[in-house]
Amino acid sequence: MTRHAASNTMVRDSNEIAVVSLVGATFARRLKSADFSGEVLFVGSKGAYIDVHGANLLGLGRYDQPAHPRMVLSELDLSLLQPGMPVRVSGARMFIGDSITLDMARALVWEPETVSSEQAQAPIAVWATYKEVLNIASVLHDGDNLGLALPMIQAAASGDRIPSPQASGSLFLDDALGNISGIVSQCLWGDLDGALCAAIPLIGAGPGLTPSGDDFIGGMLFAAHHLNVAYPSAELWNSASVEGLISSAKGRTGPISLGSLQDMAMGQSYAPLHSLIRKLLTGENRSDSVATIAAITKIGNTSGWDMLAGLLSGMLLVANKN
Repeated sequence: MTRHAASNTMVRDSNEIAVVSLVGATFARRLKSADFSGEVLFVGSKGAYIDVHGANLLGLGRYDQPAHPRMVLSELDLSLLQPGMPVRVSGARMFIGDSITLDMARALVWEPETVSSEQAQAPIAVWATYKEVLNIASVLHDGDNLGLALPMIQAAASGDRIPSPQASGSLFLDDALGNISGIVSQCLWGDLDGALCAAIPLIGAGPGLTPSGDDFIGGMLFAAHHLNVAYPSAELWNSASVEGLISSAKGRTGPISLGSLQDMAMGQSYAPLHSLIRKLLTGENRSDSVATIAAITKIGNTSGWDMLAGLLSGMLLVANKN
């Protein structure tokens, strides 16, 4: 069950102590395995990443950010962190540098739920819910991001000719939207392998700590993973093709973005994306789709819209199954 906790007040003195309110399940499993050490790799205004020796990246987020399986959320003032600071975890405490402690003893664990084949609606019902969500996203879209692909996705979902992307004034966006046009076509035909091949030029492309192209691909993989779990007999997923794309990303994008791609290929991401995929597959809580989409679009600078466009492209794979 998805669980949430209210944040606790941080004690501010010469030794900063932050009480962690929530721990993602991936982080929690790593805590149970053994004590570990590492160093701060990146610090941003909304989150920081730790390079854990001998393991994958883990994250630190503000308490007001969405839950993620790989992150802990607390009221720690992230401006106190600097890249290179040593990190050590022992039991339920994380020690950063010489004077920062995160207390995880009373934190709740957040484990994202997966929609099983028994819980999923029939594909024709999913398609109806999907078109509603796609219309809402198209109305809400704003900004220069890969959400500019929504008219192409909407046309594909409506059975109309996919329009040529409009010139955006950005060389990256123009090139990316051209690639996405092909990806949308492949997804509409139910060909994930073809979509992944068409997506390779997007790897590492665009702005951001997790480049926009990677976020789009991640959203598509996230949708495809959950569709495969919900409809295993549809045979939408080809593990070799997905692994090939992930291998192609190594050396072409940064470690944080690579870790995000790997997570999303396993169906793991931020809480609002899990809420949306559950709505799409079960039809539950459709009345708050606007709030869910709005929460997704607040992730990062452009990451939310980029991931959402990828997810909605990936959902086209169900088109010929209804």
